[in-house]
Amino acid sequence: MRRRPSTVPTTATVDPTVAATLTQSGPYKVLIAPVEAYYWVGLCASAPPLTNVLVRQALNISVDRDEINRVLYGGQGKTQVGLWPKGDPRAVPAIESKSKPQIAKAKQLLAQAGVTNPEFTLVTSPAVAANVKISELLQAQWAKIGVKINIKQIADITTALYGASRQGDIGVSIWAFGGAQKLTNQFVAGAPRNFCNYTDPRFTALGNVVASQPATDPSSVAAWHDAQQIIYDQAISISTVLVNEVLGVNTNRVRGLKPSCTSTNHGVSPCMALEGAYLVKS
Repeated sequence: MRRRPSTVPTTATVDPTVAATLTQSGPYKVLIAPVEAYYWVGLCASAPPLTNVLVRQALNISVDRDEINRVLYGGQGKTQVGLWPKGDPRAVPAIESKSKPQIAKAKQLLAQAGVTNPEFTLVTSPAVAANVKISELLQAQWAKIGVKINIKQIADITTALYGASRQGDIGVSIWAFGGAQKLTNQFVAGAPRNFCNYTDPRFTALGNVVASQPATDPSSVAAWHDAQQIIYDQAISISTVLVNEVLGVNTNRVRGLKPSCTSTNHGVSPCMALEGAYLVKS
């Protein structure tokens, strides 16, 4: 067996929705490594009935994250309820323990809100197949609590959830910024990716802490916990599963490739490392 340096042309990034098919179609293996990005569901409280916190809470607690994980990653991914998954010191254990759907309670919350058979428009980009698949799963899951979802596929949801160009009530997308930007770039008033125009001043104060302190500093961890508790209690955003870097490998040609991801300094989620890979001479 001969080794030689290579750019590994016999590997390819694979959409998670086709990974299972790939492994059945030839000498392929699918390597999966989680990154900091996650699939995000924005609930913009810009119009009734989403202005009612009970309605937003009902949507949040009726999401079946395990089903999303099974469909996208064959159950090999990581679910999360807050901004960080279980096991990360910045995660809130009490929040992460609530990952299972609570259908009966969700129906009770809608009843308490005085809302019957609500209907929402969900916008997502067709450019990412997983976004569309999650939208379809949410459509079916929320139907169980009497909520009708109309899916609208548009190229860019940046301005589709708030303001004069608003086209939908709920948005599904990938949140691709890691580190402090999970808070500062998404929930702080005036932030460039604050799609739903959140204005709670507490996020500004908490964002300043997480952006200025090391991730494991007690003050930073406490700030992350406080921010996630606000987000969960107010149900202004729903986390589902971490994005997995999914790589298809032709095992007849490639050896030595191991999935690994490390955070980058600028806070953007990393790609799978290819160090150690080599080609087998055919």
